[in-house]
Amino acid sequence: MSYIDTKNLPQTMDICAISENPINGRETVYTIKQHDTLFFLMKIPSESWYLDGREIETDEPGFDLEQIRLPFRALPWLIDLIENKFWKKTSEGGLANNVLHINEMVASEDLLLRFSPNCRAEGVQGFTLENYSHLPDHHLLNHQSIELPYSLLREGGLLQSWKDIASKN
Repeated sequence: MSYIDTKNLPQTMDICAISENPINGRETVYTIKQHDTLFFLMKIPSESWYLDGREIETDEPGFDLEQIRLPFRALPWLIDLIENKFWKKTSEGGLANNVLHINEMVASEDLLLRFSPNCRAEGVQGFTLENYSHLPDHHLLNHQSIELPYSLLREGGLLQSWKDIASKN
């Protein structure tokens, strides 16, 4: 899988939502739909890194990228886990305090949502979403992964945009 070029999308893809993290303004997530598949693409302004005096290339000029592919049918599952399992108290039907991840087969894909106490930065809470059914572009891992800070989901409106997308389809 290669990263999606948001400036040159294939006709079969539509950007459904763009959400920016209001806390640091450095992270932008694109929610992209293609038939029965969703892609979450995060763009993070890159910092110049040098090795042996040469600047290391980034995934897209000026940005580091994270991208994950999910079946569209996984969106209600993801929304439910975040709102009703992780963000609710056990007494309200949420997960026990010692449950830090949920790993399930959803639409024949092996998905995992994990609480991350240091999501993208030390002390920033959020989630890591992983899909073990697809390899990433760089092949350093055996799965695709994206980190989603709470601030991006709540104040940045990412979770609400997902709800809107799910209700329309």
